[in-house]
Amino acid sequence: MGDCMNFPKDWAVFLEDYSFRDHKEFYTNGARLIPTFRVEQMMHHYLQKAKEDSVVVVHGRWEPWAIQPNGFIGSYCCTACKKVSITASDYCPNCGAKMDGGNEDG
Repeated sequence: MGDCMNFPKDWAVFLEDYSFRDHKEFYTNGARLIPTFRVEQMMHHYLQKAKEDSVVVVHGRWEPWAIQPNGFIGSYCCTACKKVSITASDYCPNCGAKMDGGNEDG
């Protein structure tokens, strides 16, 4: 549906381009109208584009990497990329994985 149409990047621009006014205001108070089939084309296009653009979130967790003799954890290892970090944050600074657990200090 709508394969030969040119869709702007923003859906609001699409609505502006394909809507029209009831100039004599027979059916409205001058509000912009858009045919149902155009709305269906817009929804199909932008939902398909959103699916194509969606990003898979990588999940991981922090595991203690270097435990000092006094029991202090000196660094952490990301289970997603196996890189070591000195802090355990919500996301791995190397691969961007979202940390789901095992975050001892934060």
